[in-house]
Order: sequence, then C-alpha cells, then structure tokens
Amino acid sequence: MELVSKHAEFKGLKTLGMVFSERQVGDGPATAETRFYINSIDLKVRAFAQAVRGHWGIANSLHWQLDVTFGEDSNRVKNRQGAANLALLRQLTLVLLKAHPSKDSLACKCLCAALDPAFLEEILQADGILEKVYTARGIT
Repeated sequence: MELVSKHAEFKGLKTLGMVFSERQVGDGPATAETRFYINSIDLKVRAFAQAVRGHWGIANSLHWQLDVTFGEDSNRVKNRQGAANLALLRQLTLVLLKAHPSKDSLACKCLCAALDPAFLEEILQADGILEKVYTARGIT
C-alpha cells in the first residue's frame, strides 16, 4: 500500500480491495470474476464488504427495474451505439418516472404517459431533474 500511495496519481489513496465472486444461474456453468477497488477512505474489511454489496445491490436493483419496466433484456438492437443510446434513454426515463410525485407504479406511470399527453408533459418537466442528470453525466 505504501509503495502505491507514493505515486502522484494515487495521492490520498487509503484502501485497496479485491473481490472474488462466483455466480451460477440454474444448471448453467459457474462464472467467476475478480474486481479491484481503490478508495480514498480508510475502510476496514467489514465496511469495505458492505460498501461493495451496497454498490452491487443498487446496480442489480436498477437492472431489475429496467428489465421489468422496459424489457431491457429482450432488446435486440445489434448496433452497439444504438443499444447504448437506447439504454441511456431507458435510464433517463426511469429517473423521470421515479421523480414524479404520483404514488402509482412505474408501469402505471408509463401507461398514463402514453395515454395522456398532459401527464407526459408533467413527467418531462420534472423540476430540475434533467439538469441534474445532464450534469452528472457531463452533458452540456
């Protein structure tokens, strides 16, 4: 750790972590993956593990919502740029739908937006949400 933190690009580095994970879906073959993490916060093993699980919990939840609400896994766009653009649009749509104060489900909000132009306009005008998304993605 001391050796790495001496390099200028790693100044302030406090934690190096490695996670080895195995996954098996149904009767299919098991897959293994090793991921490496760097952090500027000094974390003990338990806190590091909780942070990693929390990160992947959020990622898995987002993927589940995108698949259930928008059928993302059944997307058959072959062009990589086109697929990336559609994924971005789905994520943006999910953010806008979640930001709307209605307590209806995401599926219900989608249907209402498709049937009622005034409701669609409400969703698209979400107070400052688009600006926050654009800023987070570095879009000007």
